[in-house]
Parts: sequence; C-alpha cells; structure tokens
Amino acid sequence: MAFSLCDFDAIGFDVDHAFVQYRLENIFPLVYESLARVLVEKRDYPKELLEEPFKKFADFCTRGLVLDADKGDFVKVSKDGKVIRASHGTKIMGESKMNEEYGQDRKWPPFESFTADMKTKGNFLHGATYRMFENFFDMPAMLLCARLIDIVDKEDGGKEKYKLVWPDVLSSLIVNFDYNSFAENKGFFYPALKSDIHKYIKPSSEKLKEWLKKLRNKGMKLFLITNSQADFSMFVLENAFGTDWRSYFDVYISRAEKPGFFRDKRPFLEVVNRVNGKDPVESLEDGKDYAKGNSTQLEKYLAKLSGKTDMKVLFCGDSLLSDVYPPRYFSNWQTVALLEELEVEINNKVCEKHEIDKTDDGTGYEPDTKKQKLNENNGEQKDDHTTSKDILTSATWDSIFGTDGELMNTLFSGLVDEYSSLVIAGLDSITELPLDHSFEKNVDGQTRFYPQAPQTSTNS
Repeated sequence: MAFSLCDFDAIGFDVDHAFVQYRLENIFPLVYESLARVLVEKRDYPKELLEEPFKKFADFCTRGLVLDADKGDFVKVSKDGKVIRASHGTKIMGESKMNEEYGQDRKWPPFESFTADMKTKGNFLHGATYRMFENFFDMPAMLLCARLIDIVDKEDGGKEKYKLVWPDVLSSLIVNFDYNSFAENKGFFYPALKSDIHKYIKPSSEKLKEWLKKLRNKGMKLFLITNSQADFSMFVLENAFGTDWRSYFDVYISRAEKPGFFRDKRPFLEVVNRVNGKDPVESLEDGKDYAKGNSTQLEKYLAKLSGKTDMKVLFCGDSLLSDVYPPRYFSNWQTVALLEELEVEINNKVCEKHEIDKTDDGTGYEPDTKKQKLNENNGEQKDDHTTSKDILTSATWDSIFGTDGELMNTLFSGLVDEYSSLVIAGLDSITELPLDHSFEKNVDGQTRFYPQAPQTSTNS
C-alpha cells in the first residue's frame, strides 16, 4: 500500500534532531565531555575520561545497543532475540567469547521480558539491569557507560560495581539536562551551547519553510511536540528556524514527557513567558503554548480546528522510544522515522566487514576502524577531528538498519520496520516532492525508505 502526506489531516514534529538538526561532529563531543566532567569532578572518576577525547571512541557509538548491567556487556540483538554482536565495556567480543557468554545458539535470555515491557510500558528500561540506547543524546552516555566498565575492570572493582555504572551516568545526565538547568545555567552542557549556539545546530533551510507553508495551504494542521523545556526549545527554534517559527504551527507543546504523552492522560499546562504554569488546562486555545499533556486531548483539539471527526495524524521524529513506536502503538498515529544514518548509508558503504577471529581467546579486541570505515578523504578516516560520518557509521557494530548483509534484522531496526510508515534521513529530503507524492515499499517488510533503502555490509 502506498503512503502519501496528502492522506493526513495533521502532521507533527519532534524538535531536537528532527525538525532541528544538530552538527553531530560538535554536539556529540560536547555531550560526552559535559557528562564526563561531572563524573570526574563530582564523583571522583579517573581523569582519563577527559584526557582521552571522544573522537578516539566515536566508532563505538551507534543506536540500538542494550546495556546488561549484570555482565557489563553491550549487545546488538536480532529481532528474534539472538546476540549478533557484543562487547564487554568497549572491548569487542570475538565469536568464541560470544559463544562462551551466550551459548552456541546466542539466545539473549531477557529478550521476551524486555520486549514485553517495551510494549506495555513504552520504554526501553527493564528493571535496573537492561537499557537500550537509541537516540543521539543517548549515545555519548552509552560510550561513558562502556568506559566506566573498562575502569571497573582495570581497578578490579568486581562485577557488583557494574550495577553502579548506569546510575552514575544518569546522575550526570540529570546535572546537565535537568529541566531547570538551562534557565539557571547549571551543568556544563547548556552554558557551552548558549555561548556558541550556531556551532552546534544547523540552520533550517528555506525549502523547509516553503514546504510547511504548502502543507498549511492544503489545510493540514501542524504541531511541534518536544520533551525539552520551553526555554531551551524556543531558544533552539529561534536560532535554527527564525524568530517567526511559531507562526508556522497551530500547536506547540514542550516538556511532553514522551512516551508518556502517548500512553497516559496527563493534563496540559499553559506556558507563559517560557515558564510552565501550575494549574491543569481543561481545553486548548488558539495561539497559546502548552507543556506536558496527552495525545488524546491534542487530537480532539486538532479535530476541532480542522472541522473533522476522524483525524488522520502523522508524527515525525528521530527517537524510536519517543517518536516512532509510542505514537503508533498507543495513539494509532502513523510515523516517519528521521534517521540521519540513512543518507550516509545510501551514499557510501558503511564499513568493510571486519573478520572476527574464530579462535580468539575471549579477551576481545579493538577493531582497526581506521581501515574499516570509509570517509570522505579517499576512503581513509581522518585523524584530526570527528566528522558526522564517524558518528553516523560504525565499523564496530555495522549498520543500524541490519547486520551481516541482512536488512532490518535487528531488534532496533525491526521495531523501526514495524512501527514506522516511512524512513528518511531528514525533512529536507522530501520537501521538494509534490505533496501527493506516493511513497512505495522498496524493501521486504512493512516500512518504506526514501529515496532508497540503505546498503548493509556483507559477509564477503
């Protein structure tokens, strides 16, 4: 079945890494260093976390890995629950080590309970033991977890200390990204971002603005939903899109607390002067900004604006946890997954398939990513700085869209396939298409890719 934007009455967008794109080569090191500074300066972790720069470990970062806090392992799991690749801390496991840890069948024991929790609760956190990292703000935190596990092993701290790794990294995330941190200039992330915002975000294109006007002229209702606090989100929108950004949208919602926005029935709060009110709002009004809330009440308001009783809603975002799975599963909205990795994987082979030593001694190895990853510089990885391609591809873990020559065969990519209607690298990739363009399926599976499906590595 074909898919067209003209089929929808309302289209919504996440903000960070979706409606607004960031300069990944700058934002990733900033997030990593901001988190590491809290750990070093406030929690007495070794200074090596800061002395060894992010770029040294950039290839380790990818979406869709799960932390097993009992083992200190990261696993890339297939959609039928088998361990495809794994590491202990940052040390990549060879074939024999994976067989030793997970058996010849490579079955990942918590697969059923982990996916069941996700479908009932809409999250990728299973107890205190397992956590999936699936978005761009997550990935530097994932790398820190891996490096802390290395430190625990180096200091012979014992497996019981693996359990402390995620809570410590989470505490650093809270210091840097607490809802009040932007206004109070707390932590290390927001002060650096505010001092040089255009180093970290990309300007919105003129063709994006024209596309939004065309959608509105067709009678579609447009809205933004972000988990960020209003003050930070509006600051980003003003600097990326322009001070007139609000005029392009019928509704703006901050601090939405997705996925809960789609799952629960929290009341809306009015936002005045970029500050959340305290009293619940019974009904939404034109021209006002809101925080928190729920998709059911929003959909009723959009129906009122459009004069329709049976709304068809589309939501576009980058996070599987916040923007792709929950809107579809809990609210029956269709979704577009905005995955920047697609553009790189269409234009370039992600990596040369690295050979894992079948007879390794189980200690793991660090792949020679300089040889494996292709870059703009005549197929060689640059040494002087991190590039966006360094972040969007991983020779260590292979494509986010599949592994070992198979497309959409992982837990992460399988969920993207099941719950998104379309996968694109960014909104600009479709802004010049006619609004009635028909997106056809171009891979086996349920979703569609535009302009084409990615190319995964092969076993050859």
